[in-house]
Amino acid sequence: MKRILVPVDGSEAAERALRLAAQRARESQAEVHLLHVEPPAAAEELRAYAVRPELEKMRESASARVLKEAADALAAEKVPHTAHLQRGEVARTIARFTAAHDIGEVIMGTRGMGALGSMLLGSVAQRVVHEVAVPVTLVK
Repeated sequence: MKRILVPVDGSEAAERALRLAAQRARESQAEVHLLHVEPPAAAEELRAYAVRPELEKMRESASARVLKEAADALAAEKVPHTAHLQRGEVARTIARFTAAHDIGEVIMGTRGMGALGSMLLGSVAQRVVHEVAVPVTLVK
């Protein structure tokens, strides 16, 4: 069975990627793997919260919400899916997951925010395109 990976982060672009993946999964009888990657906490986050366990709880809750919303959308469409949460550098984690789980295609959102925004915010998608050995469809 073909496996499609959809990295989700709660953004509108990721939601559009999810809709495209659901359509392709129905057409090809594929299984969708949802992946939310929780990046390491930034120094600013650690300074903002005096208690690290509270910060971790907030991040876990946000990650669970993102995955649940994506999984609920696929369940409503009756698309076979599995949700995964991993921690690490986002692009590298997506690439490792793709290789480890025999993923045949990655469909992910990217942000089209002009030249400067593309350099900064599109860097994850750009790195994934270069790091994986399977087709990658980018959705604005």
